[in-house]
Amino acid sequence: MSMRTRIGRFLPFLRSAEEKFFDKTYDARIAEVTHLYGDEQKQQRMRGYFDRTPEEIDREQKDNIRIFYDVMLGIARTFKPRTTMQLGCFTATELQWLRTHDIGGTLIAADHSPDYLEFLEAGFAKTPFAGFQYRCFNLDKATAADFADVNMVTGMAVLSNIQPESLDQLFGAMASAGVQVVIIGDMYVAASLGSASSTAKSYPLAGSRNWAHPYRAVARRHGYNVDFMPCFTYSSFKEARGVWLLTRDIEETFRRDAFSFAIGHYFERQQQMLDTYSSANGG
Repeated sequence: MSMRTRIGRFLPFLRSAEEKFFDKTYDARIAEVTHLYGDEQKQQRMRGYFDRTPEEIDREQKDNIRIFYDVMLGIARTFKPRTTMQLGCFTATELQWLRTHDIGGTLIAADHSPDYLEFLEAGFAKTPFAGFQYRCFNLDKATAADFADVNMVTGMAVLSNIQPESLDQLFGAMASAGVQVVIIGDMYVAASLGSASSTAKSYPLAGSRNWAHPYRAVARRHGYNVDFMPCFTYSSFKEARGVWLLTRDIEETFRRDAFSFAIGHYFERQQQMLDTYSSANGG
């Protein structure tokens, strides 16, 4: 526990908004996160996004430093999902990668706001990504019906926003609906990587309203195999991020092949990616 946190317990007025967040009720925390990721904020960040050229889209993907996307492509190539859903879609980046790399099946963008989903659908209408489907539900209140007909789910930098009380329900909903593959890219702390269900807990992340969740323990509770690897990102010097590949009722070779492909694909684009990373950070 940091000295600031200790002092804050006795002098509450010194505590930041982020520190106070974790003391709020379950519903209050959900409401605050929903407000922070509201339609207006997201739409402002999307200005000009739908006007990208094919060359800009290609460069954007090749420059992406996260190996999460390579793992996602690896499992999708072998598993060949019937329907893939991206959670907390924002820019629908995962779905764009799948479409660009000719991964077939239905592609669904999910978000808590119907208005934002309409905004995305209209924006993508005249782009190579027209034809995505859209589904509205709140991740903190997910049910099996929300994942109807979905057998692969992706979630990059989204599940750390849901509340600990919601995690078991979310994983139970996916398992009950028959989701066989889940790829998570998010933050972790050492203690959150354990597999023991009896001691599993979520950890508040300093300086944010995010949680390091015990994905491995909760996923195993619902019958998923769990593979994990660290993920290097622009923020790696401030926080640890990783990739969790959750699978149920699929061949073990699919999992091995996914990571084998991911390493090879990451190496192929590494030179350009690191040159871009270096120049953007003063190299």
